Amino acid sequence: MRGITHCLEVWGDLACFTRPEMKVERYTYPVITPSAARGIFDAIYFKKDYNFYWQLEKIEILNPIKYLALRRNEVKE
Repeated sequence: MRGITHCLEVWGDLACFTRPEMKVERYTYPVITPSAARGIFDAIYFKKDYNFYWQLEKIEILNPIKYLALRRNEVKE
């Protein structure tokens, strides 16, 4: 049984979807991860009294992916 289909267009100047095996280097996946996409849906359409989950069918890339080398000192003193 298929439910209602929802579609979102999400964009931003910068994004980092950190790979778990490379936490120190902050190396990113090239596209949004399914769990991050579900988190965006939850942030917009969350209903407290309903117990449901989002099942993603596809993630489409509309523009070319660009990378930026950015250095930050994330060491806490």
